[in-house]
Amino acid sequence: MLQYLSSNIKHLLSRLREARGLFFQTLRDRVYPETFSQEINEQCRIFFPFYAIPFSLVALPYTVLDKILLPNEPLVVLLRYGMSVVVVVAILARYLWRYEARHRFIAAAMMYYLILSAGIITGLAKAHPSYFGGYCYVIVLLGALPVPLSQSIVGLILSLLVFAGLSIHLEVDFTNPSVRYGLQDLMSSIVVHACLSFGWSLARRNAYEQGRAIQEQKRLLEHQAEELIALNNEKNEMLSIVAHDLKNPITAVRGLGELIKSGYARGKQLEEVAEQIMSTGDRMLDLVKNLLAENQLEEGKMPFALRILNIAVLVEASIKEYRQIAALKGITLHYTNKATDTRVIADEQAFVQVMDNLLSNAVKYSPHGKQIFIRVVSADDAVRIEVQDEGQGISPDDMKKLFGKFARLSARPTGGEHSTGLGLSIVKKMVEAMHGSIWCESEVGKGATFIVELPSADAATA
Repeated sequence: MLQYLSSNIKHLLSRLREARGLFFQTLRDRVYPETFSQEINEQCRIFFPFYAIPFSLVALPYTVLDKILLPNEPLVVLLRYGMSVVVVVAILARYLWRYEARHRFIAAAMMYYLILSAGIITGLAKAHPSYFGGYCYVIVLLGALPVPLSQSIVGLILSLLVFAGLSIHLEVDFTNPSVRYGLQDLMSSIVVHACLSFGWSLARRNAYEQGRAIQEQKRLLEHQAEELIALNNEKNEMLSIVAHDLKNPITAVRGLGELIKSGYARGKQLEEVAEQIMSTGDRMLDLVKNLLAENQLEEGKMPFALRILNIAVLVEASIKEYRQIAALKGITLHYTNKATDTRVIADEQAFVQVMDNLLSNAVKYSPHGKQIFIRVVSADDAVRIEVQDEGQGISPDDMKKLFGKFARLSARPTGGEHSTGLGLSIVKKMVEAMHGSIWCESEVGKGATFIVELPSADAATA
């Protein structure tokens, strides 16, 4: 029998320790709300069991005493049973009422009921010492409730007024030593209640402010950690891609160099090998240039000389440069200018690089014998440049990463051309640095249209 009791006690203690650990973990891990009013509501929710249980049991010691000292007071019986009803209603409201701030209203309602009923019953009992002791206990107890300080003070004042009014009405003898001692205890309880209420309110606010500060620091650290992880992953990806993109051309250059060294390549073959070495070197140089440009753009170190430019002239020059390259694949470039005013605010070198990349991609990803359409049109306070091809198009998944660094898309160059995966990322940053915008409209199998909008000179100087 003793072994059975000992086992049950150990099990109970173990469960209590688990409950305590879970409770404190809840306090540590909870998210602090944005306002202190919401924090009070949250504390009322967390500590509900701790004040609901004493509220339910506070009347039990007086059940027998009520029948002896107040046998003909139905109001006392009603107030005592009302406490049980209030607890039941509070529990139902806690789980059924959908109002977000309900917990602090529940705690305030229970506080008001208990302090007012204690004042009424003590007054009806004509300040009997036994009831005075219970009244003082209730006053001290309510000082620790997680309700706003103002509500606690209002509740106490109303209760004291009710008690004083009933005592005067029932002609309580305040010269009676027991009553005088009770009043002294009451004054002490009021002081304790005031100290508890003020101290508890101050401690809660300080804890809330410290918790919010720690929470914000934690969020900031988590955000910074995520950024560092993303940057580290980006760095690893960049190193992997750069190593992969440089490995093949370096291997090719080495192999071509061995052909020259061994004397295998002679005469005309030597010229072809030299051209291949130069072409491979250009590929590696393009990658390095793009990496440097991307780094300068990210660090804000790339200079932009924004001024008024006639964009039509630059677009026509870029098209002229790419006509021969496109002709090698049987691709025809079509240009139309429907803009009323082609003057924009932009950096000339950056815009030429943007057009170079868009036209290069259009030719690169277009099959042989297709068409490319370049249009300059007017938009609201802007000039729009459109480059439309008849290539493979861009899938919805690829569209999400289209302007990302080292983007590897499902579409492939149609003539074996090389791509670093950095071009569109650089283009987007350049366009945005010129206060413009760029986007793509495409369907798989129906080609793609890249659209650049730059602020018009009239809109910028207006």
